[in-house]
Amino acid sequence: MHSIILRSNSRVVFLHFKFSKQIMYGEMAYSTKERIFLLNEYTQKRNTRHVQCAWKAQFNTRSAPTRGAILYNHAKFNLTGSVKYTPLQRPGTSEKRQLAIILLKSMVKENPCLSIRKMSCGAGISFSMAQDILKRDLKLKPYKYQECQLLEAPDYAKRVIFARMIISLPASHL
Repeated sequence: MHSIILRSNSRVVFLHFKFSKQIMYGEMAYSTKERIFLLNEYTQKRNTRHVQCAWKAQFNTRSAPTRGAILYNHAKFNLTGSVKYTPLQRPGTSEKRQLAIILLKSMVKENPCLSIRKMSCGAGISFSMAQDILKRDLKLKPYKYQECQLLEAPDYAKRVIFARMIISLPASHL
């Protein structure tokens, strides 16, 4: 069971039922034409099973929208007066998260080699929240520093000589 909140200027509606993954995670599962068809059929028949049968006949498919998708489409139309696709609204960032973002940003600035585990303990948040903030909010990615030799002026001449030697070799020797 999932809960979802639909907001309009004057009303707030809480919906509690199962959604398909496409609807739940904000993907556009159906075209406008298909959503209008779902709405019209449900308005006439008031039975999700009958709507599913009509869907299969109309679009000549074996699969039909889930009960949750049909009810969601109908409830959204009753609330907003539109079947237009709008992605689900995510809640804003909490005060705790905003404070953690500031703390982690300063920690990274002071010591970029600090582990995520130590940063999360220092900020007083969970490891997964620290990891999420570093990745999504601060746009940082984990990497491992790779050391390499420092090239100096005398090395340049040796590299040029080696490159010319390789170029002069016949193709059969390569």
